[in-house]
Amino acid sequence: MAEMAKMASGAIRIWRGRGDERDPLLWWKALSSMDHAEIATQEVLKRDIPWEAYMSTKLITGTHLQLLRLYVKKSENQRVVLLDENGVGYVQVFLNILHNISNEETVEYVLALIDEMLTGGTWCINQINLLKSHDINLTKLFLFFAANPKKSRLFHDKSLSSEDIYGPFLTICLLIVVLDLDSHFSLQSFRWLHEGNWFIKEKSSKILTLIVSARPRLQHAFVSIGESSHSKDKISNIDTVLKELLDWLCSQLKAPSHSPCSVPLATTCLATLLREPCVRVSFIQVDGVKLLIPLISPASTQQSIQLLYETCLCIWLLSYYDAAADYLATTRVLPKLVEVVKGSTKEKVVRVIILTLRNLLPRAACGAQMIDLGLPQIVQSLKAQAWSDEILCVLVTILDTSSDATALAVACYDLFQFIQYHPAGRIIVSNLKVKDRVMKLMNHENAEVTKNALLCIQRLFLGAKYASFLQS
Repeated sequence: MAEMAKMASGAIRIWRGRGDERDPLLWWKALSSMDHAEIATQEVLKRDIPWEAYMSTKLITGTHLQLLRLYVKKSENQRVVLLDENGVGYVQVFLNILHNISNEETVEYVLALIDEMLTGGTWCINQINLLKSHDINLTKLFLFFAANPKKSRLFHDKSLSSEDIYGPFLTICLLIVVLDLDSHFSLQSFRWLHEGNWFIKEKSSKILTLIVSARPRLQHAFVSIGESSHSKDKISNIDTVLKELLDWLCSQLKAPSHSPCSVPLATTCLATLLREPCVRVSFIQVDGVKLLIPLISPASTQQSIQLLYETCLCIWLLSYYDAAADYLATTRVLPKLVEVVKGSTKEKVVRVIILTLRNLLPRAACGAQMIDLGLPQIVQSLKAQAWSDEILCVLVTILDTSSDATALAVACYDLFQFIQYHPAGRIIVSNLKVKDRVMKLMNHENAEVTKNALLCIQRLFLGAKYASFLQS
């Protein structure tokens, strides 16, 4: 057991050092599901909202109208400057609109503005779409364009202590009735609750997650500025907010209301919320772990890989809580995690699973099960792969640039050997997209190059048993 723990620590150090992800917790994913949502966001922001009419009916003030005229329909750079100068003022304007105006198109518009403010804006989206066409790893890229905690903290400014900063997002989004917010409910809100408006629910849950997570800490605990206000009866209690948000996210895992977006949205939000010990406790109490386990399975598409990664992030965070770790030890989660590690070539997925397994290792039942599942051998392979990737890149470069027959023959032979002896060799080499390069060399004028290129292709396509038969 001690030897396996030592090997696991070594593998963790290697894998942790290879990636450029600064924190395993991602705010939001930059995947195809996001593309669809953000296209809708940009369409919403093209609308013309009758702000003057709202002022004439006293739903917004003259000051609010002036701020909106300066902000809406302006460039990204102009909005950034305005938020830097008076971010709290704009937060107050947005909250006021969500409290007082129930028109669905207007609510969508304001939620889109807030979401853009918190998560990087259209410039971020355009950059991601541009780089996506060049096949750049979007997950690592998105760390640079991630949600801005500084903007989220604007909602917790002391000048907003009398404002209900959470209530509007619960009221207009979640399929629940929050008793603290009865003064803010409207017939329109209830219609959304029952008929459902996915755009509103998605934006509200994302925004609410970011705002909740950005609340200030006091003596190692999270607090809400609003909770100390003299008007506490009109302000959402943070415990209630977390409970209702968690309940809604779990409901999306149980019975998705908008396939295929509900489950990815829920796991993304949970991967942020479960950083808090109190949320881990609540998640166990509502039996949420069993909703995550079915999502742990080998993934192939970019979207499914991201979902798998964020699911494993949630499991990793839960593994720091004793009750959750004890529960995980009684489930099928270990075989599922090990199965993913065996077949996954995504570093971020493997890394977070290894970290989870290390947390679960001290539990006697888990340690014995890991040995039975062959984890020591897998860890050794991971340690070997830390240097194999660098060598493979050199081999691919040789195939691309070299005209020397000996170098090409050796490169093909080394790839053949790697596929033959590495447990995930075929998958790794396939991901490097060397098939076409090697196939071209099968018609090379040098017989040795042709021979080794053929061996490599045989191993890549047929597997060990049939490739060996052909060689004989």
